[in-house]
Amino acid sequence: MVLLDGAAYGEVRANRFLNDHFARVKGKNANSSLAGRYATVGLAGRETLLELFGAPVPGPRPVTGGLVFSFPRVGSALDARRLLAEEYGVGSHHELVRRAEPGEPDGRPWYHLVSVDLGADSPFVLFLNEVTPEYYAALGARPGPNGELSRAAYLDGVLGPPPDPETLMADIAGATLRLRPERVRRVSTVLGALGYARDSDGADTVVHDDTIRLRLRPDDTGVEGLTDVEVALTATVDAAEHHFGATSRLAVGPDDRARWSFTPVDPAELRR
Repeated sequence: MVLLDGAAYGEVRANRFLNDHFARVKGKNANSSLAGRYATVGLAGRETLLELFGAPVPGPRPVTGGLVFSFPRVGSALDARRLLAEEYGVGSHHELVRRAEPGEPDGRPWYHLVSVDLGADSPFVLFLNEVTPEYYAALGARPGPNGELSRAAYLDGVLGPPPDPETLMADIAGATLRLRPERVRRVSTVLGALGYARDSDGADTVVHDDTIRLRLRPDDTGVEGLTDVEVALTATVDAAEHHFGATSRLAVGPDDRARWSFTPVDPAELRR
């Protein structure tokens, strides 16, 4: 999740390269029991999604961005919540989020959300999500052979067929997060508990597995949020740059990687 300023968001929405060549792109207008009404634009690969917000993220506190991890096995999100509390002393909040839809007066059960406690003042969120089987089935997505509710099938249900072979975005391969030192420690602890390896690189903490590499950079003063996202591409391409307002730049190539940089936005600036 990345919060953009209005200029950057508008240019992302209108950019033909993103829509025609880079990724499966879809705007979302949702009404949830957790966040109310909100709109985003999502750029999807095979199994991962970059979701961009162009107005203050709805909710009880200002949010600049976040990480969302999903589980394919029913019950995993609540199992993870218990593990974090009992073995690591990390608190969290759980809610069954419902999506308002015609004919569903109480809303359709959408997904279990576990919001990890990163501090009452945290503008950065860490969510552990698990879509409900009911919503998964409503999308026309089929469970795996052992009942797995895969992220790939979910995205196909939401966005349509798998990416065209010529679509460049394969999946998110890495990201850099600028966070307060205590939040670096908390995020690192949570992801370590979920099975990710952790290493140090100077002052940074690097959390990784075979598919993704997250660099957690401690900072006491800057606006917290994602500053860079690395995307693995389906092909090697020539170098090109795309700018979105003054706060976001997408550098594609000259290899099989794209690097999207962001200047984290203070939500208070969007309300002025």
